[in-house]
Amino acid sequence: MTRTCTSRTASSRTLSRPPGLIVEPRLGLALDKDALRLDLDAGYRLKKLLDLAPGDRVAVSKLDRFNEVDAALDLRALPTGPFGVTLTDAFGVKNQPTEAANGTNGSNLVTTSNDSTAGFNLRGAALEIDLLGAAGFDFYRVPGAEASASPSHNNRSSFGPTAALRWKVLPKSSVVGQASATVYRWRNNLVDAVGPEAEGADYGASLGKPDSVAWRTQWGLDGQLTRKIHAKITVGFGQAYYDEGSVSSDPNAALADPSELDTAGAETFATDLLRPPEALLAGATLSWAPRKGQTVSLGYEKDFEDAVFTNYIAYNYGYLEYGGRFADRLGLALQAGARAESLHGEVHRDDLALKAKVDVSYALSKAARVHVGAAWTRRTDADPRYATTEYTDVQAEAGATVTW
Repeated sequence: MTRTCTSRTASSRTLSRPPGLIVEPRLGLALDKDALRLDLDAGYRLKKLLDLAPGDRVAVSKLDRFNEVDAALDLRALPTGPFGVTLTDAFGVKNQPTEAANGTNGSNLVTTSNDSTAGFNLRGAALEIDLLGAAGFDFYRVPGAEASASPSHNNRSSFGPTAALRWKVLPKSSVVGQASATVYRWRNNLVDAVGPEAEGADYGASLGKPDSVAWRTQWGLDGQLTRKIHAKITVGFGQAYYDEGSVSSDPNAALADPSELDTAGAETFATDLLRPPEALLAGATLSWAPRKGQTVSLGYEKDFEDAVFTNYIAYNYGYLEYGGRFADRLGLALQAGARAESLHGEVHRDDLALKAKVDVSYALSKAARVHVGAAWTRRTDADPRYATTEYTDVQAEAGATVTW
């Protein structure tokens, strides 16, 4: 059970998150046998927001009518033998309060997603290989948005193979590698461009969201440097190809202005990810355990991801984390990170996202725990024309967890 209070401000508009009460029952199941390992976790998140200012522009009743669900399954058959089978699944329904397009009322962006993998594991004395197939879907809805005739924003499906390798070259060090290919398909490849006025003037009435194929591979070393220091470093390469024909063949293309389908220019919905620096991938983590129960981690990640409203986002992410327990009762978690994003496609801009988070917990017993926490997020844009995409988000939380 958690009580939260959140506020968010943007350069040209303000959306205040009212305080509220969150109740989250969860169910967990674990089985560890020689022939089968099973981990199942599921939760249902109910919330009720408090309308402290009934006369303002935020309709609180719209923001808390959609609850959240998450469930995760990890099943491994014959986990210690030379041949095994793996099945994983992660399902979630999340809702993010946002502003309606006309800026006069509240609405929610509801995302329903599911990601699954299934395949085989081959294990030898020093070599492990995973051969898996992956599939997923994402449904994006904005129920109650006054500017939209339909609450459905868009749907995405994805599928493709993935392979991973771990080769132990020293007792505490391994060569690691990963390769994958993913096909993305969108239900709507030409969507209405509803957003801040500055962006609408640049992008027109519609945005192209093409289908695509992406592949990537990364290789590196993972090992224990000393008794207290662990390190992992990988480098790689990846590409993404975007099918502009999927946009021009969309049923809505016949109704669009021909200029909306123009692919001339440096950045359009026909923009592919083909060459460095975006195609270069890297990852590094350095963890230090000064004493039992305490860990300090420093990390860096350079990668790219398929985006909802443009072709792709190439990013550089660095973070610093600390987690520790004192006297087996008091817990402290600290996190700080910075993510530089470069958006490519019909929407192209450079963003910087900063975040900091702290959480303090105290175990009353083996079955009961209380905690307090706070989080700060700041997003800025390098182009002053898109100041409306900037915001600061501050959250505070207090709660209690009971396990039986």
